[in-house]
Amino acid sequence: MDNGLINAILFIDLKKAFDTIDHEIFLNKLSRYGFKCKTIELFRTQITVVNNIPSDSSDIRCGVSQGSILGPLLFLLYINDLPNCNLIPDEHLYADDTTLTYADNDINQLLSVMDSDLLSLRNWLNINKLSLNTLKTKCMFIATRHKLATLPSQPTCSGHGWQYH
Repeated sequence: MDNGLINAILFIDLKKAFDTIDHEIFLNKLSRYGFKCKTIELFRTQITVVNNIPSDSSDIRCGVSQGSILGPLLFLLYINDLPNCNLIPDEHLYADDTTLTYADNDINQLLSVMDSDLLSLRNWLNINKLSLNTLKTKCMFIATRHKLATLPSQPTCSGHGWQYH
């Protein structure tokens, strides 16, 4: 803002992020990150204990536990390769809260890059069997009052990119 740039922040929201992690993809990623076979096997099955009585072991096909210490870490391991989808801005990852930040002097260039990145992000999400929650994905512009007055109204995320009204 001090340099006269328009800043945009995209707050990305994913639909049921922790519930939809595909375990085949997840286990392959763990292997690529250097996890050994015995460690990876720990993530293949689960047992539930109620009143000190364990259930039978069952295979896990999708999801990681929410509300646990490991859940956010496992999710971060799953999306760790998100920066490889060639997004232009800086990306900040924390569990299922991802933000993308942009800065440019030209609003048209800024909007073009945001639309392009949203398409790249959607492609990465599709490959990784995750979905963008367009209703909760938001954009915020930060600039001087004069610059903000030249911007289109607040954009909304659509199925194909950003719509400006």
